[in-house]
Amino acid sequence: RVMEVAEGKFILSSRDSDVISQEPPDGESISRVGEWFVLYLSTRDALLREVSDVDMTCVTPGQILECSLKEMGREGTTVSLSTGTTASVVGLEATELSVGEAYPSCVLGISTCPTRVYVSLNESLVESYSTVGAPVSELAVGSSVQARIELVLPLYMVGLVATLHGPRLVYIIREVALSTRSFQNFLEQYMNKRVNVVILNTSLYGDEASVVLGLLIEGSQLSNTQKKKLTRGREGMEIGSVVKAQVKEIHALMLKVRVGAYSGRILATEILDNPIEGSYPTKRFQKGETLKAKVIGKSLKQTDNLLKREYTVLELSLRPSRMAASVESIQKVHAGDVGDSYYGCVEEIWPQTNLIISTGANQSIYIPLLLCGQDIDVLRDLEGHFKLGQAVKVELFKKQKKSRKPTGTLIPKVAIEVGRIVCTQVSQIYWNQALIVSLPFGEMARIDVSDLADSYSKEMTDVYTEKQLLRAKVIAVEDKIILSTRESCMSEFLTTQPVVKDRVVPSIHDLTKGEILRGFIKSATDVGVFVKLSRTLTGRVRIKNMSDQFIKEYKEKFPVGKVVKCKVLNIDSENGYVDLSLRLSHTNPQKFALLCAEKGKPDKNTKINEMKRMKLMNGGTGHNDSGDEDISDVTKVRNPLELGNEPSSDEDIAMTRLEVDEIQSIPMGTRKITPVGSRKRRHAQLDPLPRLDGTGGFKWEWDKSENNDNVSSSESDQTEDVSERKKTKRQKRAAKRKEEEEIYRAEQSLLDQNRQPESAQDFDRLLLANPNSSYLWVQYIAYQLHLADVEKAREIGKKALESINFRLEEEKLNVWISLLNLENMYGTPESLESLFREGLRENETETLHFKLAQIYVNSNKLEQAEDVYKTMTRKFKSNPRVWKEYGQLLMDSGKIEEARELCENALLKLADKFHVELLAKFGQFEFRHGDAERGRTVFETLLSNHPKRLDIWFVYIDTLIKYDHPDSVREVCERGTTLNLSVNKMKSFYKKYLSFEQSYGSEEDVNRVMENAREFVQSKLAHNSNSA
Repeated sequence: RVMEVAEGKFILSSRDSDVISQEPPDGESISRVGEWFVLYLSTRDALLREVSDVDMTCVTPGQILECSLKEMGREGTTVSLSTGTTASVVGLEATELSVGEAYPSCVLGISTCPTRVYVSLNESLVESYSTVGAPVSELAVGSSVQARIELVLPLYMVGLVATLHGPRLVYIIREVALSTRSFQNFLEQYMNKRVNVVILNTSLYGDEASVVLGLLIEGSQLSNTQKKKLTRGREGMEIGSVVKAQVKEIHALMLKVRVGAYSGRILATEILDNPIEGSYPTKRFQKGETLKAKVIGKSLKQTDNLLKREYTVLELSLRPSRMAASVESIQKVHAGDVGDSYYGCVEEIWPQTNLIISTGANQSIYIPLLLCGQDIDVLRDLEGHFKLGQAVKVELFKKQKKSRKPTGTLIPKVAIEVGRIVCTQVSQIYWNQALIVSLPFGEMARIDVSDLADSYSKEMTDVYTEKQLLRAKVIAVEDKIILSTRESCMSEFLTTQPVVKDRVVPSIHDLTKGEILRGFIKSATDVGVFVKLSRTLTGRVRIKNMSDQFIKEYKEKFPVGKVVKCKVLNIDSENGYVDLSLRLSHTNPQKFALLCAEKGKPDKNTKINEMKRMKLMNGGTGHNDSGDEDISDVTKVRNPLELGNEPSSDEDIAMTRLEVDEIQSIPMGTRKITPVGSRKRRHAQLDPLPRLDGTGGFKWEWDKSENNDNVSSSESDQTEDVSERKKTKRQKRAAKRKEEEEIYRAEQSLLDQNRQPESAQDFDRLLLANPNSSYLWVQYIAYQLHLADVEKAREIGKKALESINFRLEEEKLNVWISLLNLENMYGTPESLESLFREGLRENETETLHFKLAQIYVNSNKLEQAEDVYKTMTRKFKSNPRVWKEYGQLLMDSGKIEEARELCENALLKLADKFHVELLAKFGQFEFRHGDAERGRTVFETLLSNHPKRLDIWFVYIDTLIKYDHPDSVREVCERGTTLNLSVNKMKSFYKKYLSFEQSYGSEEDVNRVMENAREFVQSKLAHNSNSA
């Protein structure tokens, strides 16, 4: 007995107290039985389409088909239909058939055990269904008619009902199933008898009343009270009528209710007129509660995508405004105007993308991410701040085409003005130049690179990604909206004052001469380099002020977006020109002097100042003691590092005055004189000579510690010179010849294409010529692991992923696999998991899971491999390879029972076309690790169901050859030779059989197989000749 119906599911009971009832059935129970039978027919037809040879699209009850006699026997008459299906004839007309004649027949029904089609040759029935007429009005739901039983099946009977349009088919069911009596007694009782039937459904197949559904009335017809109960559940359901609905299920977005014989739903938007924002309207109800609601519409739903059976669902409303109105339809959002507000409930949540707000039946509004809230924390975590069924107030912002949802907003629209804080989303990224961001309500804005942070870095824009959410401040509204993300601009959101390393320079008047600041290269031209100091201010660097050294191709040294440190040399406020310098001697004199000292070359200022001191100490004569060089004109002395760059005259003059004042303030007895030697000695000398200090008296002793290094170095140089002079000409020629031979061998090794790399230089040379070769990269990684340098191997792997072209996915995958193997052997589980997660973002997820599982299996980490396969059975359950590899792992691990359970689960989740392949594989596993008899049973079952599949025969034979006795193989092969297959297939089979006998049998066995093959060919030739 059907106890309850909900969403296409039926709760049944087989208890005697429920099945056998003395009371007559009421209308609700009769309706449930009828709904159950409709679902049964849908399920049966769908299953027959999948597993049976009967084409249900060509054979439908009530269909007229031509048939011809096929066989007449004790079990009945069998005919062949025009669709190619075999059918059984019901009725006395079957005895009058003749061979070769075609007769029209009407399909009565289809049974499932066994699958058989039943037809009738009744002339009046065929004539009735041959004429397509209007629906039969007298066969209304609840009416009582008489029917003559033509066919009795276990679950239902097929009868004929007389109407004004001729006889009609009626499927007759009983409220009590056949469990209380035998089917044979039931057949004898009702076959060819007339019974009373009450109509439950008038359109089992199609809109016309071709086949109706009736309930058998045992004893007498239904009373008027029972008829009212039967039809009461389907009356009074017009739009605008008030009904009582019982709550069956409570969901976040709706209440599922039962209204008489109908299913209904009350959407969360149809409960209150003005719900409180943030509340959940459906949580105020309880299951089983009875509500008073109004019917506002009807919709069709499908029970299942496979069955495609539609049923009516009532759309109900509890809103007071709708309850008060007489007839009111669901308000459509598309008909509203921009700016109208609606109360809705959250229907879908797409993190980092949007919200879908439901405002009624089949009506929803699209909310973009930036319009979901004014707080950036809310936008970054939509799932944390919004829940399904939550009530919100949405305003219609933009109307779309009919096929698309309208756009709404949860925030009010405000004007964009300077000083306002807004939430933005990155749309485009220009490297170290600017970000183009989206604003709420579809506007676009620009964030200059100088306004991204308070401290510049080499790669300012690399930390940003597309679709990233940012909080920014409006700093200008010009032709375009200009924003800033500097922390100093949004100090109200910070607890501490941020440190500003690179200040904002709004205009040229905010610069000072001599100031040192950083900027970004804007362009490099023939007249110099232009540096962006801020969004509105740009300075120029002349060629002579680019560097303290000569740069031949300076445009390549200064790419667009590069961060540079510059010094303001000159400011022209009238024309808006700023002259800058990038020379290290200007931006960081201390560092420049230190670098010059490390190179052994004094910087320009130090050299000039020393010469000025000597000039003053010698009384202004302009000559030193030795008279080697005239230094009266100090401006003529040039530093070799500058190579023609002119110094700043103002700085030189200031430096000269400072040095003169310092020298004059020193007493004569304490002044230190630095002697200047000859020009050759001064250029060849790396370290300055030691100065003589006469204040403490002259020391005649020689301190060995001071000149120990110099003495040792000079001695070593002298030893080398002596050893070089001692070599004879013959020795020199031999050394030169040896050096040439080594060079020749090195050149030949470089020309050898088959030579394996033996050093890091060899790998670098090969990879420079072929950077996309994963084979070379993996070899390089293995070479570093051979040297026990794991960190270097990791670096090489990362460099390989950056160097290989992104289109060569297979090459990059090979590097990923090598890195996973590296982390599995030398890393930690955490590092391996982190690397695997990173790889999932750049590779095909399914492939990388297979590779990781294989790595665990090869390293004998079976528990980790099982975890990976368990994950794959959830994510990639439609792939048979997952189940086969997982089953092989369990079998190899000795977990036989778990592998068998896995096979059962796989058969439930895989498509039917993969079942044969999967069972064959698990049959092989049984032979190898489990029970050989069980494996033999699996293959025998497959062969009985698919006898023409040669691949199954060959797999079975190969498995028996490997794990069983040759006699078993021979028995299977002999059975295969009896198959009625095509010549090509039998030829392949005999070749397989012959190869087995040649390997394992005797000469007699080989001759026997060849003789059988010849007999088969002769029989085929004879058959073809007879046919011709």
